[in-house]
Amino acid sequence: MAQKDYSGYRAEDLLNDDFFIHFVRYPTPESDAFWANQNIDHKEAEWAKFIIECTQVKVEEFSDEEVDALWESIQTGNAQRELKKTQKIRRLYTFISVAASFLLMLVALPRLFQRTGNPAENRIDMAATQSVPQMNSQDIQLILSDERKMFIEGENAEIEYDRQGSVSINTNNHSLADNNESDKTNKQTFNQLIVPPGKRSKLTLSDGSEMWVNFGTKVIYPAVFEDDNRTIFVDGEIYLSVVPDKSRPFIVQTNYMDVNVLGTSFDVSAYKEDHSFSVVLVSGSVVAQESRTNEYKIIPGERLVHDGQSVRVSKVNTDDYTSWKDGFFHFKSETMQAIVKRLSRYYGKEIVCDDKAATLKCSGKLDLMDDLADVLNGFSNVASVSVTEQNDTFYVRSAE
Repeated sequence: MAQKDYSGYRAEDLLNDDFFIHFVRYPTPESDAFWANQNIDHKEAEWAKFIIECTQVKVEEFSDEEVDALWESIQTGNAQRELKKTQKIRRLYTFISVAASFLLMLVALPRLFQRTGNPAENRIDMAATQSVPQMNSQDIQLILSDERKMFIEGENAEIEYDRQGSVSINTNNHSLADNNESDKTNKQTFNQLIVPPGKRSKLTLSDGSEMWVNFGTKVIYPAVFEDDNRTIFVDGEIYLSVVPDKSRPFIVQTNYMDVNVLGTSFDVSAYKEDHSFSVVLVSGSVVAQESRTNEYKIIPGERLVHDGQSVRVSKVNTDDYTSWKDGFFHFKSETMQAIVKRLSRYYGKEIVCDDKAATLKCSGKLDLMDDLADVLNGFSNVASVSVTEQNDTFYVRSAE
């Protein structure tokens, strides 16, 4: 009898095929040869493999006898008959089918985004859907693609990757290698950096580009960039100084818009809970892309804001939006309400303004290394407000 034919299978079909899932997780020379001879679209197969490898599904290991039975089954095309031989395999089949359904939902997610179709962008979309720890840690978290985690103490962290993807942390030159098997097969793997409230981090990527990561931000990025592009995902705020490379455009993906650059310095703010997006360009040029048809190019000294309804571009003083990377908060004629909102997010504390105090406008510069109580009390010296603290909440009230 002829062996099973997988011609024309798409990623969704492969993710619902128990044999494909098993042989991706437990490859053998025999199975590798079998799949290499199948007439399957390479991109569809890579899509399915990537999702299976990214999703940590714990399955009961096969015995040698069961593996032989499965291999014989796939050669004859009678997979279902072989799977029903024992109760153990029936339980395994049910579990893998459920896992495959979950994977099918994952593979559909990035296709809902209106991306440009770049494979690296799709993989970043997939990485962004992976479950990650909540931002409830007091420490900066570095999560490697093999799911090992490092918690970095202190207000700031300096993380640097070399061209091979090895990483060192802070001045103690602590090296942390990624043991993911994908590295050994030259497949791109993704790490995550999570910066909690009250913290900042500087990240040097494998191409030499420097990234300052603001509080409450998650960044997903490859340990080593691919040969044709450099793509990262950001939920929060970063400042980037990108090393020019005309052959590899740098792409910053967010939940709202993408930013495409070749070599430039700019700030991107895209906190998911804000339901808005902004990019401030310091030097060079960037293109903010909402979809395949809506693109906006800005020049140095301009700020683009997307509030979910419309896009507007205005001239700004870039220091007002980028000084946070140096530990300062500049503001010019901003309302007290807007100022305390940023301070609340940075320090991870609730700050409540009464209606009159909220409308006061202030200009100045704050040192983010100072204690929040000292920062807020400073306002009482220059504005008609009083500051009190109760049950870990700060209240700013008009003194008039």
